[in-house]
Amino acid sequence: MFNIKSFISVLLVTKRCDVIDFFKKACGPEVYLKVEQDFSKISSSISAFLIFDATLFSRKDSSFYSFLDFFTNKKICILPQNLPTSISLYAESKFDLIIPFPVSIEILRRTLNRVFVSIQNKNHEKNQLCEKPEFVPDSFSGLFCGSSEKIRFVRKQIVRAANSCEPVLLLGETGTGKSSAAGEIHRMSVNRHKSMIKKSFTTIVDSLAESTFFGYAKGSFTGAENDGIGLLESADGNTLFLDELGHASLAVQALLLPVLDHEKIKKLGDEKERSVNVRFIFATNANIRQMIREGSFLMELYFRICNNIIVIPPLREHKEDIDDLVKNYFRGTDFNITEEALEFLKSYNWPGNIRELNLCLDSAMQNSANKIITPNDINFGYFSFPQ
Repeated sequence: MFNIKSFISVLLVTKRCDVIDFFKKACGPEVYLKVEQDFSKISSSISAFLIFDATLFSRKDSSFYSFLDFFTNKKICILPQNLPTSISLYAESKFDLIIPFPVSIEILRRTLNRVFVSIQNKNHEKNQLCEKPEFVPDSFSGLFCGSSEKIRFVRKQIVRAANSCEPVLLLGETGTGKSSAAGEIHRMSVNRHKSMIKKSFTTIVDSLAESTFFGYAKGSFTGAENDGIGLLESADGNTLFLDELGHASLAVQALLLPVLDHEKIKKLGDEKERSVNVRFIFATNANIRQMIREGSFLMELYFRICNNIIVIPPLREHKEDIDDLVKNYFRGTDFNITEEALEFLKSYNWPGNIRELNLCLDSAMQNSANKIITPNDINFGYFSFPQ
């Protein structure tokens, strides 16, 4: 049932009988399932894997929230329907993985299997980490400068993702640096000596999606005089960065499921399967979980790509990093900026995020008469978005 070599201990915390019965059916003999109805009986130092029912969040007990903060093992949250939005948002901020409930046993088993295998491979992956300074910089250049807790956490996640073989899902508003994060992950990965292959779902036509991804065999359609190579074959042994995931239709999403499961492709018009080894990085500014609720995103796809989720925060949530971002932008030039100008930059909410900041700094450099940036050289109007 599960692709694991040893027993896994799972601690399910819930008072709901339907959740308990469901997990007992879903977990096979390889999984030791223990059920608790109250978190107060649980030690934060236990070695079990924690699966928590979000229904319990309604209790007003501050010690519960402290427990979650100190529980360092992998955490999954079961999110039943019709819970308040505040509970859903809290769960998304505190847990490594969210599983909507009810869910099919097949999807749950597949999700837990991927998590269990990831845990088993953790020590192996640590041995494969690129420990040389040039591969793990203290502070990434460009969009990931800064010392705030949020941006340091993003850098940590990027390094972890670079040394994992699992797909990566980059989430964040437009202009936060998702493409740059994908580039950093590739640059520190085992594929760093190759050029990362990039494709946006906005450029993929549904009727051509199959041949775009899988290629086509000679004679498979009128005009196919030779075999055509698809994205997945081109990316074999490399990184494939697929941007704007939120624009992928359900039909296109479904095409990716067997590849993520079995790492095999079949050209359009060909019966022969071939294996591919592709490292997937996805990115979107869409709310994927909302799309799942609306039926415009496949839950099955989400559970195949959610092991390495990196949420890049908007600039308004880490304005303290603007000093470092500005210094990095001016590095290699003879421009300087006054403290007043820095404070002026921090007073703005940056709806266009770091991309907008860079455009603003470029404009300020052009406006500056003596290469000293002052508030008078800064103009937000050309690049701002409605707020």
